[in-house]
Amino acid sequence: MILLLLVFLVGCTGTISTPATTNITTPIINFSPDSLSEQGTRKSLARWLAASGIGLGISEVGIPITTQDDWVYVEGKSNCGNMDFTNREIVVTMKRYKCSYFSFDSLILHELGHAVAGVGGHSKTGIMTEGGKAENRECIDSASLELVCRSADCEVFEPEPCY
Repeated sequence: MILLLLVFLVGCTGTISTPATTNITTPIINFSPDSLSEQGTRKSLARWLAASGIGLGISEVGIPITTQDDWVYVEGKSNCGNMDFTNREIVVTMKRYKCSYFSFDSLILHELGHAVAGVGGHSKTGIMTEGGKAENRECIDSASLELVCRSADCEVFEPEPCY
């Protein structure tokens, strides 16, 4: 497990898939990040795997993750990012000065949570809060994991230690 996390954090090329336990019933979800979001995507996938046990990977034929210089507009409202369930894609902004996330990686972590859960809802705390405006907003806490695991078939339930 430690070696797998190291591979995701350091990065490598090609198709990467996290190993699945023998009991996983959820199919592996693949993502296809652009070059600006690849490192953050790898880190985020490793964190979601550790917390949920859901097999996640990077592949050319995965859900696209793209970055853009402008805000992400959803129903006329500017956002830092969006998981578009209709088009099956994630779009995140490179504008940082109005995003309340501490890091670009945490913005990706949040949008990946929506993709893994298959829902657009938010939790009251943790990384899955709306706009990252809550206690422990950089952390996959129990509230964030509950949101994801309600819709996804999580093999484990291991919230991150939040500080």
